[in-house]
Amino acid sequence: MLAVVVLSVLAVLPDPTEKWPEAARTELKNLQGHWRVEKNISAGDEMMPPEEQIAQFKGRFLISEGGDVVEVVAIDPTTDPKCIDFRGIFPDRPNAVTEAVYKLDGDTLILHLYMGEGKSRPAGLDPQKEKGFELVVLKRVKK
Repeated sequence: MLAVVVLSVLAVLPDPTEKWPEAARTELKNLQGHWRVEKNISAGDEMMPPEEQIAQFKGRFLISEGGDVVEVVAIDPTTDPKCIDFRGIFPDRPNAVTEAVYKLDGDTLILHLYMGEGKSRPAGLDPQKEKGFELVVLKRVKK
């Protein structure tokens, strides 16, 4: 329900992606759809993902099954690795930007995020043992 309310409010605001480069808008379109978490590695330790955890990219938002809404605020598919930034991952810091890198390979999406305080974009897609780094592997769900 919260996701519907948030998306309804945000739908009336100007879409910032209209000012993004064409490559960024195209890449965001490539991410659209439902994704299942396959693997989660936090600070070098593999965590058991919740059973059948699904998230959906819808427009510029990533929505969890529980209704949490995270906004994609920037995406740059021209870098190596590709960069993506999110806002809204931390309820207690709603304006905090979470820096990440990613790789989209067919129906597999690998996200490497920095979940700590401040900014510290991961350098690559290999899991890091330092606290605050989280690697998530997702598979596209075909509906």
